[in-house]
Amino acid sequence: MVKFVNVSQSYGSFKALHDLNFEIKKGSLLALLGPNGAGKSTTLNIMTGFRPPLEGEVFINDINIFENPEEAKSCIGYLAEIPPLYPELTVIEYLIFIAEMRGMSHEASISRSKEVLKLLNLLEREEALIKNLSKGLKQRVGIAQSILHYPKLLVLDEPTVGLEPSQLIEFRQVIRHLAKETGMTVVISTHIMSEAAELCDEVIIISEGKKIFEGSKDFLLTNNDKQEFSYELIVVRPSQELLTHLTNIQDILNVVENNNIITLTTNKDISEIIVEETIKFGAGVKSITPTVNSLEKVFLDLTIKK
Repeated sequence: MVKFVNVSQSYGSFKALHDLNFEIKKGSLLALLGPNGAGKSTTLNIMTGFRPPLEGEVFINDINIFENPEEAKSCIGYLAEIPPLYPELTVIEYLIFIAEMRGMSHEASISRSKEVLKLLNLLEREEALIKNLSKGLKQRVGIAQSILHYPKLLVLDEPTVGLEPSQLIEFRQVIRHLAKETGMTVVISTHIMSEAAELCDEVIIISEGKKIFEGSKDFLLTNNDKQEFSYELIVVRPSQELLTHLTNIQDILNVVENNNIITLTTNKDISEIIVEETIKFGAGVKSITPTVNSLEKVFLDLTIKK
């Protein structure tokens, strides 16, 4: 759906993107991640055709977006961090207006607006003034305007900034439902790792304008170079001698005990050794449970200079 080929961008003497190459598969839910200043906004601006790159080519659904901008942009729906809403209009008035701006007839605009409202569970709000809606509902209206023209690619820039926890859950449900019902490719630029972890199956990470990871979320969590293993060890009769002994075992990086639960971090899978050494010190082992790497931890490992 999206292909960047040797894309570079500069602002004066500052190089924002360095020879960026990646592909986004059709139908995927992808998170574009990176620290502040990494080049995420520049990447989105180029992806959606707002700004041409200094070097390189960008293809949307196999169409060069800067050689055939109208055709390529007709495939794209875009929601900025602050939705472009008209607060004095009702929801249905606003959507009809946007649909007509996109070239639909008045009748087609009404019909399509109703379809989108139903898809996003907004039919009951169609006569509400936008200014009276909660932030979560305004965000849904923003999504509605971005998909009126049946786009194949939906690009969301920091879409959950300022949402309350209940609104976050609702938003994620909307995006999952939308992707499932339409088969749309969804790209989300976000700095909220829990959001990326829960919503997305593919990840691209950029740092200082360079791509440092491209692939599946599952692969990232299990195959990065700085992989660490964490365990929750529940024991009977833990002692300070046991804790000291575990701390001194090679490959164990950290040991913390709280209410008979020992949390251990290691640089390889040594769960059997941990159990054996615990039993040697007279403590009964009730269970040992591995915990997977969090996306946030892997992200920090990859992007923060040590």
